[in-house]
Amino acid sequence: MKTYYLFNEGRMSRKDNTLKFVPINEAGNEEKAKYIPIEDVENLYVFGALDINSALLNFLGKHHISVHFFDYYEHYTGSFMSKEYLLSGKVHIAQTKFYLAKKKRFSIAQKLIEGAGTNMLRNLKYYNQREKDV
Repeated sequence: MKTYYLFNEGRMSRKDNTLKFVPINEAGNEEKAKYIPIEDVENLYVFGALDINSALLNFLGKHHISVHFFDYYEHYTGSFMSKEYLLSGKVHIAQTKFYLAKKKRFSIAQKLIEGAGTNMLRNLKYYNQREKDV
């Protein structure tokens, strides 16, 4: 099982029992379709505009594939997760296990702080390059 990251704009659909991704280039033209076997997919992380429909979401849900969406600035906006995955309580159990393990909890806190620092530095560099008073 693999995690796939989609950075290009495009259209995703079901083609038989595979995922068909048609990237769209900057000029707005469709490029050659790419096929992803459904058995290989665990998660999809979408960073570009993606055209999908409810039939595809039903297909992904039946195969317990989560789709996570991010906006233009790479901020997390939301996720699609199958009903069975959420109702089973697996997420809550996993979060509780991490909370109870002090080393794991510390590791997550450390990564959150590192991420915040990275974002602050990125913002300072962005505005500094535009000759803003930082």
